[in-house]
Amino acid sequence: LLSCVPDRVRVRSSMRVLTGMQRHIFSGAVGFSGGACVGLVGWGGAQFIIPGMTSPFMGHTQLVATGVSLCSLSASTVTGAAKFILSDSVSVATAAAIALPSIFTAHFGSRLAARIPDQALQLAFNGATVVLIPLHFSVQRFAASREAPNEKG
Repeated sequence: LLSCVPDRVRVRSSMRVLTGMQRHIFSGAVGFSGGACVGLVGWGGAQFIIPGMTSPFMGHTQLVATGVSLCSLSASTVTGAAKFILSDSVSVATAAAIALPSIFTAHFGSRLAARIPDQALQLAFNGATVVLIPLHFSVQRFAASREAPNEKG
């Protein structure tokens, strides 16, 4: 379908997939949104990038979209993290405690992702999003309720 897409990357849309400059502009808009979200709140870039890459405009499979998301966010999170470190707004020890095991589990997760059907990856991505967003609100509400008595007293 596209000469710029390698043979092993399956394009799964019957609609007209963007090419050339339109493809780059759309990808840039997706990256702008994802990067802004990651820089502002520390997560959510994949919630912009993966739907953007699997949209009919780009036509990537879930696996390719996941790879695009990981590669693009890896580069952008380094600059965002540096800004937080330089402004003394991060616990480096806590970040390291999270990063070390995640390096290993990300490796195994990416190997698993390459072996399971595209629809299963879509279900995992959407399922994680549906579970994590309400969980995030619950954690914020709990944290606010714990802080409120300390502010009054």
